[in-house]
Amino acid sequence: MITIKINNIEYTCPTTWADITMRQYLAVVALVAPEKFKSFIAGDKVKFSHKEIQDAYSYMAKVVEACCGIPYEVGMKQVKATELQKLWYHIETALKSDYEYQYAVSENGTKASFEFEGETYYLPTKLMTEETAGELVMAQLLQDGCKQLENGSYIALTKLTAVLCRKAGEWYEDYDIEQRAEHFLGLPMDTLLYVGFFLQRLQRDYMQDLQIFTAAQTLTKLRQVSKTYKEALAAT
Repeated sequence: MITIKINNIEYTCPTTWADITMRQYLAVVALVAPEKFKSFIAGDKVKFSHKEIQDAYSYMAKVVEACCGIPYEVGMKQVKATELQKLWYHIETALKSDYEYQYAVSENGTKASFEFEGETYYLPTKLMTEETAGELVMAQLLQDGCKQLENGSYIALTKLTAVLCRKAGEWYEDYDIEQRAEHFLGLPMDTLLYVGFFLQRLQRDYMQDLQIFTAAQTLTKLRQVSKTYKEALAAT
């Protein structure tokens, strides 16, 4: 996170996933970059007209407004072009570091909780496997959220976090999941990515346990069939 001052007002610019909230992330992805600007940052050699240059800076100013809080008009009229470029670059670099962050998490393992606005939220030690009505509903929400996440929809992370992570002693009926998901839009992206990774690991472990259990059941049934067959042969 870096700090800048404009008109005696301090603003902060994110430089990592830990500095970006889901709300900011969604504001950025809702913006549409000009086509020629996208080609330029992809490494293509392009020539800009005066209007296309203005469009590119307009887009950067909107990204900076979303993540730094600098009003669009201030960004366009009072921030030097080179400074606006730097701010946009810091944000763009942070947004593209998600895979590096997830790799770092996978290397460092997992933790059991996170802090947010003075409250501690705990991650579950296992997936919901009891066949109670409440857990079946939660399991369905998790399944739906995971499908969205697999399709690249990061917004699903807030709902998944609201379903998975609770305060000490909380049960699913103690809070409104949609309201908490809205509240969790203020969570930093590193925490949300961590929860997403945690869920993937939990699912993987659960599937391994399920496969082992299924294999054991199959082996038991085969042994029973074999025993019955041998007893039938002995009786003839």
